[in-house]
Amino acid sequence: MTWAVNPLVQLHWRGWGAEAVAFEAVSGEMLVLDALEAAVAGLFEAGPRDLQSLTEALAADMGLPPDADLAARIRAIIEDFVARGWLQPAEPM
Repeated sequence: MTWAVNPLVQLHWRGWGAEAVAFEAVSGEMLVLDALEAAVAGLFEAGPRDLQSLTEALAADMGLPPDADLAARIRAIIEDFVARGWLQPAEPM
């Protein structure tokens, strides 16, 4: 499955080293993100992504193999972002 940023979401975030703070203007929700969550959010800002492309991109950036543990952590982040309404399934091209 491929996900994209929900166009109704107005997400603003800033990073400081290992943490970031995200503010969603429509709901007023604020969330502290760790470095991996912030990296996932940043990749989604660049365009729709699937789990495999996210895992490969983040593994390469961190100098790690794209293993099942990393994929599971990324999947949990995606599920959290979907539950918050920040992400939605991408429209087929």
